[in-house]
Amino acid sequence: MKNDNVESKKERQIHGIAFSELVSYINETRSCDETISVYKLSDLCKLYTERITCLGADVSSRVNSSRLKDRIVSNFPDLDAYKQGRENILAFKDDIGPALKRVCLEDFDNEFVNISKAATFVRKDIFASNSEFKGTFPKGCQEASVPQSLLSLISMIQFGPNIQDRSYSQSTLTIAQLLMYSCTKKQSNRHMKDHEPPVCAYLGVMIHCKTRKRDLVDTFFKLGLSVSYDRVLEISTSMANDA
Repeated sequence: MKNDNVESKKERQIHGIAFSELVSYINETRSCDETISVYKLSDLCKLYTERITCLGADVSSRVNSSRLKDRIVSNFPDLDAYKQGRENILAFKDDIGPALKRVCLEDFDNEFVNISKAATFVRKDIFASNSEFKGTFPKGCQEASVPQSLLSLISMIQFGPNIQDRSYSQSTLTIAQLLMYSCTKKQSNRHMKDHEPPVCAYLGVMIHCKTRKRDLVDTFFKLGLSVSYDRVLEISTSMANDA
């Protein structure tokens, strides 16, 4: 029962991430002067479904297009839905669109409240995750070591919303792991062992193997890029014993 609840929560989070990226995609294309802000609901459903699948959720049943349309329209007060044959078309009202956009740009309080909410949400996911390094680097270990919400946020900050992406760049994976490693529940220099992503362990072990210099490992540790020298020795000993 507990595993079912965990899976259900994970799927709801994935659906939420995919929908937020869909909303960001609409916002981005809308702000582009060269793009006409008219969307086929079938195209948006396809993007949404593909993104959910890419993020790892099961899409055994078809996405309810009417429900998705209602969710999209509720996020855009100036967006109307029109029926054109069998196709549903979503289009913005030209007269109130620019005014609403100006209000959004000037509403700094609301924007920073949203940033705070996003940070709180991602931190909650980070502390609910467990990423202790086990001495090996299996395929997919970087993606598995950090929560999906953190990867999505960093990717959007780096490259803007792109619902069509099927994978994360190495720079996104690296930044996410470094943030995961540096996150603490209060201001502290101590790193939690269960928040030890592969890249930080890899850097520490690699630097030590190449240079044998403790001060270099310590420097990278202080910069938040590597595990500590003592942890490097612990990992190296464990790997040697397992060999």
